[in-house]
Amino acid sequence: MNTVFTRDGIELAVAVTEPDRGARVAVVLLHGWCLSSEIYRHQSAALADQPVRVVSYDMRGHGRSGPAPQGTTSIAQVAEDLRTVIEATCADLPLVLVGHSLGGMTIMALAELEPKLFDPRVAGVVLVNTAAGDLHRATLGFPKRFADLVRTALGREFARRHRSHLRRGDGAVRRRITDALLARAILFGPDASRDDVRLGRRLICTTHSGIVEGFFVDLMRHDRHRALRHLQRVPVRILAGGRDRLTPPSHSRRIAVAVPHARLLVFPGVGHMIPLERAEELTREILDLARQAARSTAGALRIRT
Repeated sequence: MNTVFTRDGIELAVAVTEPDRGARVAVVLLHGWCLSSEIYRHQSAALADQPVRVVSYDMRGHGRSGPAPQGTTSIAQVAEDLRTVIEATCADLPLVLVGHSLGGMTIMALAELEPKLFDPRVAGVVLVNTAAGDLHRATLGFPKRFADLVRTALGREFARRHRSHLRRGDGAVRRRITDALLARAILFGPDASRDDVRLGRRLICTTHSGIVEGFFVDLMRHDRHRALRHLQRVPVRILAGGRDRLTPPSHSRRIAVAVPHARLLVFPGVGHMIPLERAEELTREILDLARQAARSTAGALRIRT
């Protein structure tokens, strides 16, 4: 595990794997809100013996990375962090960027921040269980007439927990049975494996309350539909879960309209955790883009599938 320091001094825990014979393509894996790079455990294992450099890291305030100071829990900030990670770990290679949920939004924000990076450095983008905006209208699986009340209640509950946490001191985050049950119901489809569900519950239940509240506020403001135009010259894959309650397939379809050359895959019965629920399918899409990138830059790299 390596450490990359952000421009404001936050330590990011970064894992980099390099094939023995060197790589001509770098795959950068970005996780979602309240999760960590552990959600890519299946992809990291599958890519380990491929001729690509794999970069995965925990966003500020998540996993093994340093805390996110107040005022830095924003998609724009983590996009800036992504740029720093790219500069530190794979500035010498074409990139395939893979973003789950908040990670996908971070890629959009990077395109907004530095559009020139996407032509020609970024050779592929995979957007997984994500949205370009309008999350303030998400129903979370509830009837529309109750959705506004649920979102408002969630925001207030996240703020209350953060205030309570600050009063108690910055100690360990307590697990809650209700959180574990909600994580199972909201994150996953019915056929998810027990081990994958256990991982998702653990990550959700141990996320610092300040991270939960801070990013929730910014997620409700997220609007990067216009930034999608910077993906027009990049091969794009969009993966959605048919039973995703957080970012339903309608969000992915709207992205696909804005990026007409993109390939859209919707998995029936799958929830918000495609990296775990449809690990092989996601890996296949990543490798396909890596193969294309390698052919366009070197012509000689062969990637096994």
